[in-house]
Amino acid sequence: MTTNTPPFRTVAFSGSLRAGSSNLGLLKLAVRIADEIAPGELQIEWVDWIDQLPWYNPDLETELPEIVVRWRATIVGADAILIGMPEYNFGPSALTKNAIDWLTRPVGAHVMTGKVIALFTSGGKGGGTKVQEALAPILGWFGNTVVTEPAVTIAQGATKIDGEGNTDDADLVATVRAKTEHVLEALRNR
Repeated sequence: MTTNTPPFRTVAFSGSLRAGSSNLGLLKLAVRIADEIAPGELQIEWVDWIDQLPWYNPDLETELPEIVVRWRATIVGADAILIGMPEYNFGPSALTKNAIDWLTRPVGAHVMTGKVIALFTSGGKGGGTKVQEALAPILGWFGNTVVTEPAVTIAQGATKIDGEGNTDDADLVATVRAKTEHVLEALRNR
């Protein structure tokens, strides 16, 4: 990191509630890699409380619940968002979708804009390719830079990486490293 490069405030969260989630493990691996290749450049804020958000309901938009206000403020101040994303029935988990809905509503008052966003998915046989195909255009539509390459879609991820980001799969590490490098590049080029 050069002396004139400020740390990029980065929010990381997993859309999985599963203990030891491989999706969380992918994020933890990415953060370790970022610390290796650019020490101190990413200032990570782990959000492990999105499961406490109420279900999105337009009736609540007139007076947002306190935790929604907190969630939106967390994202407003972020330069980047790293999402560990499971794929359920070819789409995002309800937890992830709900968190995104609170950030992108109400129309004209969304707070998820101008961010560098990276999706890391671990899933069944497909590794989460469908969820990335579905969400990347939506997240980009709000004026964000979605880092799509290389796609981190790890088939049978629970057998390859644990919830702490430990793995002996060199190809998986290389893919996460390349994605992390692209996130840093996108942040530096903003």
